[in-house]
Amino acid sequence: MSYKLTILDCSGISGSRTDREGIEHFKEFSQKLGDAMREIGFVYFINYEMIPGVVENLFDKSRDFFNLPVEVKSKYKKTTPLQDYQGFTAADEENAGKVKGAYSSTLLDSKECYDFWGIEALNGKRYPEEVPMFKEAVDDFRLSLIELAKTVTRAFAVYLKMEDTNFFVKRHRAIFEDLNIKSHNFIRSNYYFPQNNFAKDEEFIRLGEHCDMGTFTFLLQDEVGGLEAKTPNGNWVPVPPIKNSIVFNVGFMMEIWSGGHIPATPHRVRLLKNTMDPARQSLAFFLLPDDDVVCKPAVAEKPNWVAPFPYDANEIFFDYISRLIAQSREVY
Repeated sequence: MSYKLTILDCSGISGSRTDREGIEHFKEFSQKLGDAMREIGFVYFINYEMIPGVVENLFDKSRDFFNLPVEVKSKYKKTTPLQDYQGFTAADEENAGKVKGAYSSTLLDSKECYDFWGIEALNGKRYPEEVPMFKEAVDDFRLSLIELAKTVTRAFAVYLKMEDTNFFVKRHRAIFEDLNIKSHNFIRSNYYFPQNNFAKDEEFIRLGEHCDMGTFTFLLQDEVGGLEAKTPNGNWVPVPPIKNSIVFNVGFMMEIWSGGHIPATPHRVRLLKNTMDPARQSLAFFLLPDDDVVCKPAVAEKPNWVAPFPYDANEIFFDYISRLIAQSREVY
């Protein structure tokens, strides 16, 4: 069976339309989204209007930071990531694919990143002083995606036939109601190094196979490419850049809440043979539950479903993600 990524038009769901046509558009969007996520777990959103220039501005600010000397960037390293996830991660400090019981990789990530995390993302003193207006660029990026995030959470509730269509909204109060509520929501700016030394190795992996930790992810990528998603039959399909699109996928928590009906899809970033020289940049908006939310299915489980990363039905999300973070940051 061959798989093709779905492209979903968001023009009919933008804004807060409550007229009959708007409601029908939303129902249709919800069905298409849920069906697509069951198949491969990655879709493109197009025709969603973000604040003009937001993505380009955050790419520029991020590039200014990543081009700083190593000793300067190191001032902003995470020192206690289990308690405070805001800050810089160097290339030798994280392995997204090392999650026991899920999708394991022995490859360290060939990239740097900066995370803007939870309550700390609101604190202007937690941003690099060498990059003026960095916080404002992050704020604009986050604000541009909140309406779409709320729409998508409701769409999943409709698709799963949940009585409360605000079920997911209520479990993400930190992003939709009060940013001061404790959570692990974060925006990540990724910078993948040029790999001139691997011109003959088309299988070089920049980011190992992994699934995302939270509810879902919005990804904005530059034109370099290399992102791939794993199909149910074990093959890899490219998720190439499409101009003005948003790549969307779900994480472990949506798989748990949906009882396995909407699976978290493994993905990776591979070095493409024709793009050895350029660095690659991407921006990820990770929506995660509030820290005090309990991890357990909210609908009847899919027959024979086994969670890719074990959870305890009495475990709150803070404890669950702490175990995930601890494993991903083990250094070899």
